[in-house]
Amino acid sequence: MAPGDSTDRLPALDNPVWYALNTHQAQFSIGKNLAKRYPPLVAPYCAVADHSDAAFNDLTRIVAQGVTVRLFERDSPPELPSWTLNQTYVLNQMVCDQLVAEPQSDAKIVDLSETDVPEILRLVELSHPGPFLARTIAMGHYIGIHH
Repeated sequence: MAPGDSTDRLPALDNPVWYALNTHQAQFSIGKNLAKRYPPLVAPYCAVADHSDAAFNDLTRIVAQGVTVRLFERDSPPELPSWTLNQTYVLNQMVCDQLVAEPQSDAKIVDLSETDVPEILRLVELSHPGPFLARTIAMGHYIGIHH
């Protein structure tokens, strides 16, 4: 089976933001039937159920004019006359097929909380790993190593 065949993909990875906002992160979902987004201080991602005119009309209702958001999905959307495309990226997604042993380390791994957000934001500013905003920590379990 060649990489990219539909039989070797997890359907949730084709539109991961849509999947997340309709399942395990539904508590963050802002939106309509065919378009959803995270609250602006949590994450800049939005999603559409499909590439229909109705879905992009719903998206227009939940994203204010002039606001930059990110779509993260398998297929690029069609040309959208009322939207400006700033950048596109090709991302490779990896799936773990088997458990891997945790590496041995003397480093102290700690659970991070809201009190760690200022330090996390300073690290994000230095390293630019991707979006981490003032309320992103509410999305899940974050760990860190203080050195």
